[in-house]
Amino acid sequence: FGFVDDNYINKCLDNNWLLLADSVATPANTSQTEDLQLKMTLEPIKNLKIDLNASRTETKARSIQYMYSGMPTTQSGTLTMTTISLGSAFEGMGNANNGYHSATFEKFCRSLDLFKTRVEAQYAQAQYPAGSALAGQTFNPENGTVSKYSADVMVPAFLSAYTSMGGQSLSIFPALSKLLPNWTVRYSGLGQLPWFRDVFKSVNLNHAYKSTYAVGSYSSYSTYMEYMGDLGFVNDATTGMPVPSSRYNVSTVSINESFSPLLGIDVTLKNNLTCKLEYKSTRALVLSMTSIQIYESTSKDWVVGL
Repeated sequence: FGFVDDNYINKCLDNNWLLLADSVATPANTSQTEDLQLKMTLEPIKNLKIDLNASRTETKARSIQYMYSGMPTTQSGTLTMTTISLGSAFEGMGNANNGYHSATFEKFCRSLDLFKTRVEAQYAQAQYPAGSALAGQTFNPENGTVSKYSADVMVPAFLSAYTSMGGQSLSIFPALSKLLPNWTVRYSGLGQLPWFRDVFKSVNLNHAYKSTYAVGSYSSYSTYMEYMGDLGFVNDATTGMPVPSSRYNVSTVSINESFSPLLGIDVTLKNNLTCKLEYKSTRALVLSMTSIQIYESTSKDWVVGL
């Protein structure tokens, strides 16, 4: 069936199928893609149809340097999944008079210290891993601790502030149980009413909502030392001391939201003339760990067709 995992490389080594030499430095590469699509159509009343859809796509690529002791392995990948971010959808971006104030952004900023404390608490009584400058010693924040502006802190705070799937989770990669649906709604019942029936062949009201959370390309740290699961330490570039960090280096995450349309109506007259009126709105939020900023952009469109 082709169900082969990374253990196959160990099998190749055990059977002497691989050439082990200093001149051979090309790693073994494996890749995996998981794509889940869920769809459902509801019709709670006659002529009202609601299409629900949820999706989650995750890619992983691993590079295994089997020719070296310990088989050093690095991993990279991407994640995209549907979510709901309605809580701040109609909040607005403010204006120059109020400094483009955003209540949700303020909530995000206020929560950073709380999430930092919660991430740091996971390392209580942890011992520095073997091979580090403090191997065997108990974790001490004075030697270097969790950064408030690291992905481990900012991404969970970002999800908690801007989506309905974040909650109090500390995960950068939300589990399948956090998947939330998007929807499309269509109602065609107005065309059956007496006055409408005399003037129009059909009258349709439309609404659609889509919001996706995406983790841009990420990769594992080359100096990562595991403590527990995806929790561990990396060597600080300045001091060389081991500091708490998850396994992955995530530079950006984003939320893309659209009402396409927020509300729309299309009609067909008795003479087959068709008319359309729609109001659309889109929003993009990008959290950057490199510049320590949230970028927000919106667009609003009126569509008139005849």
